[in-house]
Amino acid sequence: MATEAAKAIEAILMVAQEPVDPHLLAQLLEVSPDRVTELCDELQAAYTRDDRRVMILDDPPRVERDPDGARREAWERVHQMVNA
Repeated sequence: MATEAAKAIEAILMVAQEPVDPHLLAQLLEVSPDRVTELCDELQAAYTRDDRRVMILDDPPRVERDPDGARREAWERVHQMVNA
């Protein structure tokens, strides 16, 4: 079950027009920056499931809608090539 902080982070990331600094999130939510990082990692893990239609991209950091799943497949192929 997602905590209130995790829900708040997800909501902020969904509406943010630009990347959000983890230290700002920590300050707004009154948690440590390490906790923000932990919650973002959990959120990213939840979004990497195949049945989700949202992706968290890391370069630059952002949340993207992926209604048909095609962008996830393309992103994963590129990510694998870069990291090979």
